[in-house]
Amino acid sequence: MARALLTGLLTVPGADALAQGKKRMPEPLNLRDHIEYAPSVSADGQTLVFQSDRYGLFVNAYRKVPRINAEGDQQAVDDKLSAQFFGVYEAHLHPSGQWTRPEPIQSINRYDSDGMTPLIGGPSISYDGNYLFFFANFPTKPGFGREDIYYCVRQRDGWGPPINAGPAINTSGYEGFPSISADGRRLYFVRENLTSRSREGHTCYSILVSEKGRDGQWKRPIELPPPVNLDCEKAPRIMADSRTLVYSSIKTKGMGDFDLYMSTMQADGRWSEPKNLQYINTKRSDQSVAISACGDLLYYVSDGDLYTTAIPEELRPFKLATVQGFVTDSLTGAPLPARVVVTDVASGSVITTVETNPADGRYTVLLPITNGYRLSVNEKEYRLMSRAVDRAAYLTCAVIPVHFRLRSIRTETSTLPAAGRQADDIVIVSEPPRPAATAVESVPPPVAAQKPAEPAVERIRASQPALADTARLVLADTVRRQPSILTIKVFAMHIGQPLRSAIVDITSTASGKTEQFTLPDGRLEQQYTTDDDLTIEVSAPGYTSIRRTLRIDVPAGGKRYEFDAELDAIRFFLTVRAVDSQTGQSVPNAQFRLAGPGQPEAQPLKTDARTQQASVEVFTKGTYQLSVLAEGYEDLSRSVTIDKAQNEVVVRLVAKPVAVVVQKADSSRIRPAPAPSPETAATSVSAVATKAFGVVEKGKRIRLNKLYFDQSSPVLRPESYAELDQLYEVLNQYPSMRIEIQGHTDNQGDFDANVQLSRDRCQSVVDYLVGKGIRKQRLRAVGRGPTEPVAPNNNEENRKKNRRVEFVLL
Repeated sequence: MARALLTGLLTVPGADALAQGKKRMPEPLNLRDHIEYAPSVSADGQTLVFQSDRYGLFVNAYRKVPRINAEGDQQAVDDKLSAQFFGVYEAHLHPSGQWTRPEPIQSINRYDSDGMTPLIGGPSISYDGNYLFFFANFPTKPGFGREDIYYCVRQRDGWGPPINAGPAINTSGYEGFPSISADGRRLYFVRENLTSRSREGHTCYSILVSEKGRDGQWKRPIELPPPVNLDCEKAPRIMADSRTLVYSSIKTKGMGDFDLYMSTMQADGRWSEPKNLQYINTKRSDQSVAISACGDLLYYVSDGDLYTTAIPEELRPFKLATVQGFVTDSLTGAPLPARVVVTDVASGSVITTVETNPADGRYTVLLPITNGYRLSVNEKEYRLMSRAVDRAAYLTCAVIPVHFRLRSIRTETSTLPAAGRQADDIVIVSEPPRPAATAVESVPPPVAAQKPAEPAVERIRASQPALADTARLVLADTVRRQPSILTIKVFAMHIGQPLRSAIVDITSTASGKTEQFTLPDGRLEQQYTTDDDLTIEVSAPGYTSIRRTLRIDVPAGGKRYEFDAELDAIRFFLTVRAVDSQTGQSVPNAQFRLAGPGQPEAQPLKTDARTQQASVEVFTKGTYQLSVLAEGYEDLSRSVTIDKAQNEVVVRLVAKPVAVVVQKADSSRIRPAPAPSPETAATSVSAVATKAFGVVEKGKRIRLNKLYFDQSSPVLRPESYAELDQLYEVLNQYPSMRIEIQGHTDNQGDFDANVQLSRDRCQSVVDYLVGKGIRKQRLRAVGRGPTEPVAPNNNEENRKKNRRVEFVLL
């Protein structure tokens, strides 16, 4: 009977490759009389979270029990005394390969103990296993709407209490089915689609994404742009590669109900055309998929039970290696909060940085299997430690264990008397007593003399990453009546190699003189025959400097000082943007490459899809060669000088000679741009040349420069009609052309009000064109608000640039 409550289940048909490996997960994961739904698995494959209606029994003396499905929709009110309700469960994989009995996560299920929660669902565990997201409506707890998104943090003794995701995520309506990216920076979820509330008896949703800011707070979410969110969407899951999105959608060419589709975020931030997962989809409602981090195993729901099936090699959307380990103190075994830095061995570039869970010191990182990597932990008060992961470790999908047992600098001298300790993390150990005979140089020690005492040790640690010193001094006794020796070694912090351009200035208090030394091999050794107080400054071009005072003692046997100084590179940042030389508008999808000192081969730069800007960090001042490619524009190559911390470059691209690309049913060719005939206009047009707007092509944003509205109003002013009439003529000439009208504002005022105003102004444009005879189905109005600025909102001139209306060919 309970199974009748569930709508939108995933079933897998007899696709040969998948059907052969289809396995129903064993009891007690699945219970015959209950529904299991929305599976989610951690990257290491050790933790499985799902929702089930086995949790609660709702009792109502008035015989009015709401019938709730797994999405939280109330189907009806039944005339009975009780009904089962959904809760969140967790199971773990035993070393034997068997799943443990699933246990209810009571910190969630019993959070609202004063009220019965009809649904707690859509659980999604983060890939590192440290966070658990879900949605619920807790009747007696403060919230923002009907169903809100919550999350819990893994603690030493289990999951902590639910935390509301906050007002940026949650509204007065419905938010559900959250899914967190592997890096923890993007949260995908759904809201009710207000423009298409239902289709074929199903509630429709829109997929949104929110990014986490530097302050750790979620930013206001935005809807995923086309080609996603064009229909009735539901249940998104972002996969372990943080680029592959699997979601359910009702489309006209689907199999009749919710089908599973996959879309991938491209390098330029755009989403690929959704691909129908035909090897899974059925005529029923297909939803709630999880794929292992290795990409080899699919978890899904069929007829209210959890199933798995192996994914054939040729169908795997991605393949990642899971590296997991613990960072602990080498002596106490205590877990350490730390940052693990992952570096590509071949390029030397930092791939990612992850943090350990303070409760147990565990970290998890997902890496492409194409390269070798080095993992490093460099925490204050501990020695730097690195571990290598080579490609041989990727032969299987097993988790690659990489643990760090850090040696504490303090514990190496922790047994010393407190009187010997100085401020600023300096520990000085007085010289230990020696036999009387060794105190006089003229008397040699007897053959049966005592074993020499351990050498005295002085340790200094100063940490200054990118504006903080990191230095270590080790002092050791040598033989009797020798000078004290100071050895200085200088390293580049980001690569751990000797810094051959280092310069050391040593100022002597005794003589008052300063000597400067150049270190061609990154090493300097000096001898001292008398006590002295030294001021040592270590520097290098392009690096931070370290300044340290040091007392040099010259006892009878002398002492040895070893000073290992690590300098952090002064970083330089380049931001580059391409604009049209005629219109000054940003050129979408421009590709940038940079070559220069230290990187003779041109390296591609990553472009932000929202700002259309590319940014890169370099470690050396100098002249670099920048090359730019963009479809429809002449290639450009120019030199840029990087000589300060922040460098901004705007390149102006010249459009290629205009051509029209006309795609017919049986051919595709390029020809000059005559006025198309009705037959030509009825075909699918990829690009057209227009007198008013230049080349109009798919993906290219065209700004309407002569569009005017009343102040803070969507009302069009008459001087806007001339440009809109030009747009009407283009649409009329090409009857199959469909466009999206996008509205943008600056960042002044209320965010929601700006989004609404930008949408209303676009709707005014749509209404004008419809009034002149253009079919409404060919037009789409989208309000972006302040989310896609073309200039910084730091002055009125730039804010004016951001207040604009554009259109793009669909």
